[in-house]
Amino acid sequence: MKTKILAALKTKYSNLGLSDKAFDGVAALLVKTVTKDEEIEGAVAEASVETLLKTIQSSVDAERTKASNATKALEDYKKAHPEGGGGGDNPELKQLKEDFDKQKSELDNLKADYNNKVKQGQYNALRDKVKGKADELKVSNVSLWNDIISGVEVNDQTTEESLLTAVKTAYEEKLKSYIGDGAAPYRGEGSNKPAEISAEDRAKKAKEDADRVRNS
Repeated sequence: MKTKILAALKTKYSNLGLSDKAFDGVAALLVKTVTKDEEIEGAVAEASVETLLKTIQSSVDAERTKASNATKALEDYKKAHPEGGGGGDNPELKQLKEDFDKQKSELDNLKADYNNKVKQGQYNALRDKVKGKADELKVSNVSLWNDIISGVEVNDQTTEESLLTAVKTAYEEKLKSYIGDGAAPYRGEGSNKPAEISAEDRAKKAKEDADRVRNS
């Protein structure tokens, strides 16, 4: 599926002149939510995807231009002053080198920031997918379900299935800790206690947790 999404991105946005790595990052983000071939065209055409790619293009082009100008200025100086050798303590050459190093560092930071944003987008897409399972599973306490999702760690190895399993386990345990053995995590299960957690139950559980920490 990712290969198909990548091909669609490169075709639709070929005029942006972005690298394969940039397209691959966005494809990795979309593959978390696109599960059918017929969904690819619509997902690729979303305004948010176009905006992301154009932002990447603009930022990368700007930093690439700065780095290129700094490199050219440094090379031009060396050609114009061959007698300077390595440059020594020449302040003009020293400034050119500093400018070049600064632009290279900014470009590296931009790439790192972009990669981080892509990852966070992937993680958020996974969390949204699992949040959407609440109706399908007939989750009885959606607020707690969403709180659990926000707190569960997500990394590059996390899949929708593994995240759903982790959330279900944590949700069921937390609901039981608040309400007791009669808690019904999902609607339709028999229970003599409501699924909603009262303020008193929350306060009681918070006190128990605090006591446990102090005594540990």
